[in-house]
Amino acid sequence: MRIFNVSYNDPKVERAVNGICGGAIGFWTSIRMGGTGSQRFELIDGPAELLEMVDRLEDRRFSSLELRKGGLVFRFRNRLEALAIPLAWSTIAEVKLSPVGPAISVDFRVRTNQGTHLHFRMAREQHVALDRLLRKGLPASVPFA
Repeated sequence: MRIFNVSYNDPKVERAVNGICGGAIGFWTSIRMGGTGSQRFELIDGPAELLEMVDRLEDRRFSSLELRKGGLVFRFRNRLEALAIPLAWSTIAEVKLSPVGPAISVDFRVRTNQGTHLHFRMAREQHVALDRLLRKGLPASVPFA
């Protein structure tokens, strides 16, 4: 799991991210799908390197997900820097979205084949939108619960 600084328009970084998870989905295709991005959610747990970079609670509240042609891109804030973790479909072992219950929040977890994981929490109102996005975008090879 590599972390990229995407704050600046650097062609090398853009090529590296696109090489891992594919390019962005086209505008009209995105509209037909109902969007390719999520609302923001909070980072709860992840690799130690990421947690050291996104160390402030204010920054952990600004995480989001973008669906790409060949994978997912998770975006984070670190003070004034924008960070991204691209994951190809082949590296994702499991995606879990907890069911809506009486709690005010819902958990979202992604585990990779290498054993690393990302754990997020979001408001329960966001559950339907993220569930729809993942069901439309995830390939059959990625287990989704």
